[in-house]
Amino acid sequence: MIANLPGPGGQRGFILVLALVFLSLITLSATMAPRFAALEIGRAEAMTMRSVAGTAASMALTSVLQGTDIISTVPTVLLHKTTADSSSLVRSRFLGIRLSARGDPSAGLVEWHFLLTADADAGRGAHVTHRQQIFILAPAPVDPAECSASGCPVPPVCGESDGCVPDLRAPAQPVSWHLPEEDT
Repeated sequence: MIANLPGPGGQRGFILVLALVFLSLITLSATMAPRFAALEIGRAEAMTMRSVAGTAASMALTSVLQGTDIISTVPTVLLHKTTADSSSLVRSRFLGIRLSARGDPSAGLVEWHFLLTADADAGRGAHVTHRQQIFILAPAPVDPAECSASGCPVPPVCGESDGCVPDLRAPAQPVSWHLPEEDT
């Protein structure tokens, strides 16, 4: 029995169909390439803006730690800063006092613990939150129970020979640092 093999015309038709399929695949990839490139550029811009927001949050916390006095247990906005590419806001929240302060407990000093929260926004909807817990070493309050209520003043550091200097406080000491939270 002799099999019917396609002749030269049938092979040319198959090659033509195969060439058309490859040509359509190449055309499709050529039309999709700019869309994929634009998507990658958008992702890169979003990552850049997230980095800008993270830097703004870190710098805001650093700025507060270097130059802002926390003088009350009332939740307070310590810094609100807007630049050309980002905005940041740092808030404080009183966490409580620790009566057994570091060092000599007989000195009458306690640790006043606060949580600083820095929120920063940048372009393309980028938002980053950093948190840092700090404590301020200061004299113990007369009535520690009063300081659980909002509004207790963080007292000045008083020396025995110099008396009290109202604007003198120990610098804030970092306790822990929280890495940026994922966006929800």
